[in-house]
Amino acid sequence: MIKARFILFVLFCLQSLYVICQDVQFTQFDVNHIFLNPSQAGNTAYKSRIGIVYRDQWRSILNDAANTTGFVAFDKSIQLNESTLFGLGGFYFIERVGELRNLNQGSSIVASIKSNIYKNHTLGFGTAIGISERRIESGFWPNGDIFPSQTKRNLKINLGILWKYKAESNFETNLGLSINHANKPNISFDEEFEINQLARLNFHGNLRIPVNKEIEIMPSFNCSNQGPHESCRYGLFGSFNFNSSKLVQSIKPGLFIGAGKQLQGKFRNNVYSFISEVRFKSFLVGISYDKYRFIESDAFELSLAYFVIGE
Repeated sequence: MIKARFILFVLFCLQSLYVICQDVQFTQFDVNHIFLNPSQAGNTAYKSRIGIVYRDQWRSILNDAANTTGFVAFDKSIQLNESTLFGLGGFYFIERVGELRNLNQGSSIVASIKSNIYKNHTLGFGTAIGISERRIESGFWPNGDIFPSQTKRNLKINLGILWKYKAESNFETNLGLSINHANKPNISFDEEFEINQLARLNFHGNLRIPVNKEIEIMPSFNCSNQGPHESCRYGLFGSFNFNSSKLVQSIKPGLFIGAGKQLQGKFRNNVYSFISEVRFKSFLVGISYDKYRFIESDAFELSLAYFVIGE
């Protein structure tokens, strides 16, 4: 049974290789905001924030050879004048695929500018520029031959735009559009061939709907397209806010459904995600669990964030 599950997973991986070097994926896309869209740098009620995310995937199939991802980010808002904010930040990620001996990592500097265009409407633009690296360690082909270690580094450029509206009643909406790998770098390990990284288009948004002083409803979505691979994650958060003098400021549980399509497959719901965030005065702790429908596996994420409060 275990061997059969492993073979199914390998076949799944081989199919996904057709989608050239897809980006790393996160369930808690509101935590890794500047990775999703660079125009979100500084888009916060806090002076600055630092976030860390750890993701573990496919462990129930591959055990110690599971896919693990780490992510750390920092961003800060700087008030230029009454109507304009400048955002500055950066992030680093690393992804390892156990016995496949594959490493994917990268870092970027992020900058954004936001301006009040009409009453409570804000429009922002951002860019992230950095270096990505993919490395395959040496190993053996099935016939016993040795293949050498290979490393490929590329310049990576992401672009983004974000529209935000916030009413006096605290009703808020955000809509964003971003492009990862806008420069489409050559990612081939072989100098004689050229394989361009597929640009990834992200469209995301959320609403913050106050029910009363203690309860808010927050529908959210994040859809992406990268070559033949399409995915969309949509769902709902409920935020329960407490007295500001208490240790726990709020609790935010959420339920999301992920749908996707690869190659010529049908677009269908394939993962259910359960998310919970607990916010303290200056800290946030989040955890999520993904349950896949068509693969006997799951994934979980743990996130930590620290906020600097200031005028």
